[in-house]
Amino acid sequence: VFFQCDVQKAMQKIIPMIETVGFNCARLAKTSKILGIPLVATEQYPKAFGETLQVIKDEYHEGVKQFEKFQFSMVSEEVAECLGELKRPTVVLYGIEAHV
Repeated sequence: VFFQCDVQKAMQKIIPMIETVGFNCARLAKTSKILGIPLVATEQYPKAFGETLQVIKDEYHEGVKQFEKFQFSMVSEEVAECLGELKRPTVVLYGIEAHV
């Protein structure tokens, strides 16, 4: 599973080289589409921090699972349930604040 963390518009002002971050996240989204790897994405309080960068969303496929969150952890109850349903033993974690 590709697990994308909070790559949102508000971060454009504070993350150095955000264009590169967005480009690489878009590459992973495209890779998930090509190889059939499930993609689970989170957005931290989108009303305050904006949506996922458009360059990434342009590469989303119809199977992408996207969740809003209001806590630092990416693993809310509904995300944990989604991951459990996917039954994949490995997660590739990437994004902004992915270490939290």
